[in-house]
Amino acid sequence: MSNVDIIKEAYDQFANGNLTAVVSNLAPDVQWVKPEKNVTIQGRTRVKNVLKKLEKNYKIFEVVPEKFVEADDHVIVFSRYKAVYKETNVHIDLPVAQIIKLKDEQVILVKEHISSA
Repeated sequence: MSNVDIIKEAYDQFANGNLTAVVSNLAPDVQWVKPEKNVTIQGRTRVKNVLKKLEKNYKIFEVVPEKFVEADDHVIVFSRYKAVYKETNVHIDLPVAQIIKLKDEQVILVKEHISSA
């Protein structure tokens, strides 16, 4: 399976609400970096906990992939986050780029860039 296929499958599993399958593609010591917030989430369990919070905080949270680009051991994903906050009913629709590094068919690093525009 190619790196793009692995990542596409993870996006499909996220869309289907299967977080167990999503995190099974993550290395135990994965790093999820959000440079704009100066945040690094370390480890598979912590990433899963962050993803679970999306269900708690949003009525709807969708990741809509638009393009996958494979570059050696990286996959770059251009997508949109479409969501509705539970508390305020505010809708968001933000462009996102994720640079995902894989090793031995597992994600070892995600650098996520979210546009605030």
